[in-house]
Amino acid sequence: MRCPVCDRIETGRVASDQYFCWRCCVEFHGAPGRWRVFRVDEEGNLVEAVAGGEEATDASGPGPAIEAPAEAAV
Repeated sequence: MRCPVCDRIETGRVASDQYFCWRCCVEFHGAPGRWRVFRVDEEGNLVEAVAGGEEATDASGPGPAIEAPAEAAV
């Protein structure tokens, strides 16, 4: 699984359809092309990362999805 933020493969599964990127230190879930990305705050809570560098106030409910980067040419 590739990270939707950095497009690297240093990810691990933390739950069914939920992943963590060790390089970016973000958690993400969803489907390819429509990922929801969260960062872990100082208290261990998930805070949704919103495109443009802003953050949502909490991680509950549907929210904006982060578009996955275009596939890299091989």
